[in-house]
Parts: sequence; structure tokens; C-alpha cells
Amino acid sequence: MKTKYTFEDWLNVKVVLKTTKGIFDEVSEENKVSFEDFDEIEVVKIKEKQKSIFNELLDKKYNDLKSEFLLKLENSKLPQSLIQREYNSIQSLFKNKFSCINNIYVSPIKGDNKSYDAWYYLSMINHFQNCKVAGIVNDFSEIPSPNSRFYLNNLVPPEVMLSAYLKMFNLVARMISLKKPVVSKQKDDRIIEQIIEKNEEKPLVRQLSPEEARFFVGIEAYDFFIKCKNGIKNRGKIRKNNIDEFQSPLELNKYSGIFHFMMSKKLIFEKTNHSSFLKYLIEKHDAIIPKNQSKFPHSYSDSDKEKIELWYGVDFGK
Repeated sequence: MKTKYTFEDWLNVKVVLKTTKGIFDEVSEENKVSFEDFDEIEVVKIKEKQKSIFNELLDKKYNDLKSEFLLKLENSKLPQSLIQREYNSIQSLFKNKFSCINNIYVSPIKGDNKSYDAWYYLSMINHFQNCKVAGIVNDFSEIPSPNSRFYLNNLVPPEVMLSAYLKMFNLVARMISLKKPVVSKQKDDRIIEQIIEKNEEKPLVRQLSPEEARFFVGIEAYDFFIKCKNGIKNRGKIRKNNIDEFQSPLELNKYSGIFHFMMSKKLIFEKTNHSSFLKYLIEKHDAIIPKNQSKFPHSYSDSDKEKIELWYGVDFGK
């Protein structure tokens, strides 16, 4: 009967599993074995250890990649461009778009320095296709013993590297979709947010929201309106925190003047209804009715009217 190997044999690299990639000379050919060469209880021990190693290596590799990326981001003059480049680079890896040059696979993204030996790159692609696309459950059988020479020079199994890139991809994708990361209790998220806010690039093109597009003929018209609005606010004062002594920085009569001026300059659509525009000012820009104005457009809701009546004693029944 063939001798059964033990967990300790695998741990001490007396034997190596054939499922392990990238190890060709640690043991003789006869000591390259399969799980069938172990008793079932020994297999359980090995797989538990392999899973533990995988998770530990994944956490470390992801943190290393993230720290390196954050350092580049902090020093970059074009952080949003760097984020987009990292996104494109990892996406190219997932789509198997790297170019093979002399048995080395290199990133097709300009300025990106990712490159891998052919066996390593193809193992990452295989892992992505099997576990992330086809839904095959990872059994961690590719993970070498922690005492293997494989780990010299900080090399990690390609399956770990691919999984770390998946986590990085999720990070940069979130940063792109939100322009800056979600604020959370995680320290890393706060660090990223601070870096992005510090170096945030102004978008080259900004579009009007659907609400803004109802009234303003373009982004320049809206920006002109905001400039006028801020000019009014900066001249206003609040004394004793009393709303009745608010010096009209946000009163509708001021906004009404802006409206008519912008209408005359064709910066607001001609079909724009004055009452609808004033309602928009109330809802979106916190405009208020002057104290001496007793009439108000009937298009406002009862809750709007009640708030205004409370502030100024205006009777809408007049």
C-alpha cells in the first residue's frame, strides 16, 4: 500500500501539491503529490491552512497596493486622471488585454508599469475566468506551504494578486462614480477623501440638472445666476439672529430683479413662467418673501404658505 503523507509533510515542504503553480524545483518529481495521497483528516488541515494563508496574503497585498496608490495619488498633480488610469489598467487585466513581449505580459495603458511572467499572468486570467466569471468556488489548492521558497522576494500566488486587484478595482470604481469616496468610519476612506478634496480637479464639462435645465439656457447662464445670487447674499446682514431683521439677501424681490434682467438678456427661456421660477427659488435656493409683500403666487403649496405666514404674518386669503 502506498504511504500516506501528513499535514506536516506538506507544511515542511517534504512534498508539494501538484496544484501549486510556479514551484518546479523544490522537490523531486516523485514528491509532487495530490490530495489523494493524504488521509482525509490531513486534507482538511491542509485546506484550512491554505485558506488562512490566502486571506492573510490577500489582506497584506491589498493594503500594499492601496498604500502605494494613495501615495501616488497624494503626490499627483492630476489625481482624477491617475484614478482613471488605474481603473483602465485593472480592467485591461480582467479583459486579458495585456500584450505579450518575449514571454512577458505588459499593460497596454500608457504610463502603467504592470508586467508579469507569462505563467503568472495566465494563472491570474485563469483564476478570474474560473472563480469570478464561471462561479467556480475557490478551494485554495494553489496555495503553497508557508515554508515554501515560493514566497521569497515577497512573491504572492497569482490567485491572491488577482483577488487584490479586484478589491483595488472596486475602490477606484467607487472613487470615479462618486468623484470622491463615501465618507465612512474606515480610516482609509477618510484618508482617500482628504487626498481627493485636496487635489480635486475641476470637471471640464458640467451639465445642468433637470431642474436647472427647465429655466436656464445653458451652464453659463446658471453660473451667471449664482454669481448674482452670491452678490446679493454678500451684501446682506443678520442682526441678533432675528429673521425679521434679515436685510433682504435672499428676498424674492431681489431675485425677481435678477429674473427680469436675465430674461431680457435671453439667459432664461422665454416661456419660463415667473411664478414657477419663484417657486424654484423657494425650494432650491431658500428664497423668502419680503415682509411687506402681501400677495404671493397661488402655485405654492399650503406648507409653503404656512411657513411664510409664520415668518411674516402674510395673509394669503387677501
